[in-house]
Amino acid sequence: MFGRGYRFTSVSRTVSDLEAAAKIAKHIFIADDNFTANLKRVKAILMEAIRRGLKFEWSAQVRCEAAKDLELLQLMRQTSCFMV
Repeated sequence: MFGRGYRFTSVSRTVSDLEAAAKIAKHIFIADDNFTANLKRVKAILMEAIRRGLKFEWSAQVRCEAAKDLELLQLMRQTSCFMV
């Protein structure tokens, strides 16, 4: 939180956590102050969710630059992103 680096869980672990939450929640808010900070990682997460056939409504905080990435926007739409 106060350091200069980021620490991430693996893509597989993150999607497994989302999968577990989707079983009990109607909507998932991804509590990350900038979910799209690492575009390669967030795209991998969304592609893995699609690959697993996960269906859940979600939202997250992102920077406005995310709107410039059409591939990201398409992945967000395919995974039922509700709001950013």
